[in-house]
Amino acid sequence: MFRGRTPRKAIQRQNLLRRAVAAPLEELESRRMLTTLQGGDTFFYLDASKKVVRITLVGEIVAEFTAARVRGTNNSVVIRDLIRANPTGVPQVADGADLFNIYVAAAKPGSQILISSVANADGDPADATPFGGSPGAIRAFEEPPPTGDDNSDGTVTPDATGSVYIGARTVDINPNIKTEEAIPIVRQRFNASIGVRPNTRVIYAGLETAPGVTLTKVFIGGTITGLVNVEGSVGTFYAGNILTGDPDGLALDEKTTITNNFTVNGDLQNLYVGGSIGSNSNARYRSGVNVRIGGKLGYVHVANTFAASVQVRSSPSAPGLTTPVDEAEYILQGREKAGSAFFNGLLSGSVVGNDTANEQAASSFGDNQGMSWTGTLQGNPTKDYVDNYSLSLLAGQSAVLQLTALDPFTGAASATTDLGLGIFDPLGRLVATDRPGPSGSGGFGEQFQITAKVPGIYRLAVAFDNNGTFDPTSNATSAV
Repeated sequence: MFRGRTPRKAIQRQNLLRRAVAAPLEELESRRMLTTLQGGDTFFYLDASKKVVRITLVGEIVAEFTAARVRGTNNSVVIRDLIRANPTGVPQVADGADLFNIYVAAAKPGSQILISSVANADGDPADATPFGGSPGAIRAFEEPPPTGDDNSDGTVTPDATGSVYIGARTVDINPNIKTEEAIPIVRQRFNASIGVRPNTRVIYAGLETAPGVTLTKVFIGGTITGLVNVEGSVGTFYAGNILTGDPDGLALDEKTTITNNFTVNGDLQNLYVGGSIGSNSNARYRSGVNVRIGGKLGYVHVANTFAASVQVRSSPSAPGLTTPVDEAEYILQGREKAGSAFFNGLLSGSVVGNDTANEQAASSFGDNQGMSWTGTLQGNPTKDYVDNYSLSLLAGQSAVLQLTALDPFTGAASATTDLGLGIFDPLGRLVATDRPGPSGSGGFGEQFQITAKVPGIYRLAVAFDNNGTFDPTSNATSAV
């Protein structure tokens, strides 16, 4: 439970930040080489803790990546390009800088932004650690404080679900002052354009886009602060932690200074958080995340603490998605590493899954042409025997369903003969299937209709033809 912060506590925090960032903001360094990336580019930068971070862009996309370097002499902030990491064998520069802002100037469906810490800048994604490692501590207010009275010296640590940090933090410049380091910095006045990023006078930590931008995947192997503002739609957004708003912490009666700090003006099909949103696993701290979706919101999965307000407008005029909802789960095969899958746009099954009744919901995505999902049933040796999706139905409402096979090269649909589709009602009963027989349709891959007898979430289970009960533990599969 959160307690209200006293006015004195609020004033103390404001003064602390003013002292820590007392020097005026400096202009963009004149020796800059802008970090403007486009689809197909991979860039390695050195962050403030001297870790190497990899950025990969996929598809038709152009984006500006801006760093914020915090000077160790006076905690002034320099907005600049990312500091390129050197390959193995070449000493790194003295100081790195955290990625502060991503601005997507143009992107079409199919575009991806993939960011994770890696062991080195030699190019092998297998050594990436997108789901593990700490982003480091931040100085923040907690309710109740750990000591029960004063938290002026307190720091909190975001969940250890990736070490990337998008934002900036003050550093320790005076050993006699214990409270000047690790204060989050989420906004800076900056009166200039940077590459393809226009002059907005204020630059926020986080992710922003130009109008009309739609992103298929945004994967951040760590913590994002500040704000997320996507003018179009997003297929899947993944982050280790989402601490938009005020990452230095809010009291119960205190509102965030950055409202609507996680905004997607169109649709958001999937939102996955490997750690927490708006807090960390101890749940004494909150940043004031406000999620605002202009269109439709699909599946939301947060592994740890969920501390955010959510508003879904479902506006018919919102720039919606017309592409199928992709299955998020991917199970690593053989010696395949999570980092390799991550940079292929795949989240490993340890992060997300849809093999049990905790299905991947996507029931809000439909129009007069219906709705569709795409996925891969991996079978052996990954033991991926059943994939689940979901569909919301009212009592008496009918739906026509069909399972088809997609050509992995052309994407063309065709009839399937080795996969079956089963429909489970909200009580967990198998009520329909496309398997031949009295309770099924005429055969695998054929259309069939169901009419809901009870309202709720109906589970759509896909399994191999030998698995008539749609048992997720059954290894009754066709050859794979």
